This record gives sequence, structure tokens and C-alpha cells, in this order.
Amino acid sequence: MKIDNRLKIMVETWDDPGDYPSGAGAGPLASYRYIAGSEGEVRISDMTPEEEDWVHDDPDTFMVEHDVKMPDGILRVKEWEVVWQGPGEAWVIPIEDDVDTNWTDEPDFDPPEIYDDSHLDDPDWRLP
Repeated sequence: MKIDNRLKIMVETWDDPGDYPSGAGAGPLASYRYIAGSEGEVRISDMTPEEEDWVHDDPDTFMVEHDVKMPDGILRVKEWEVVWQGPGEAWVIPIEDDVDTNWTDEPDFDPPEIYDDSHLDDPDWRLP
């Protein structure tokens, strides 16, 4: 049996439309990329009839038992689809997966440091 793992992550970009009826903000927020899921397939060929039954009946366990690795950013596949290409040959495609929602290149919007207003206590302080 041969296993060819062609899975990879699918990265999408979030763009803020920047169109707010209240007029809040000075334009759109910065765009960022995030993991939207996985794409590709695991191609399995030269299977015995028993392996075909296993892939058909329980593709998730088959993937785990044969140490098929998910791409970084994919935590687990919740549902697989098996597409038969001929006797002993199938493509196993992830339909639904859990992604690592912590992976993003979103800009860090840390709050500014606390404003120092101690000068307001000084009775001699005046605006320039």
C-alpha cells in the first residue's frame, strides 16, 4: 500500500470593509491572514480488499493508525470523504476540520500606555 499525503492549509485574508454607518473610526482596520481549513487529499493506492473496507468504513481511524499527519494549523479532521479512483485506489478528502484559531498574522492592537495626567495637579502648569 502507498500513501501520498497532499494535504495543506488553506490561508485566507480578512479585509475590513471600513464602511460603518456611524462614521466611527478613520477607515478600515488592517487586513490579516488566517487558517480557513485544509485542502488537498490523501491518495491511497495498492490497497488490499481489507484495507479498502477499512478506508470505506472508518477513514479517521485508518489515518491515525497509518500515521497520516495533518498540516500545521489543522487540529483534527471531523469528517472525511472517500472518492474511489479504481480498484485498490482512493482519494480521501477532508470535508470538515478544526483549525487552530490562534494562528493569524492579525496586527496586535495593544492599548496605549496609561496617559500621564499628573501635570493637572500642578497649579502652575499651563498650556503652551
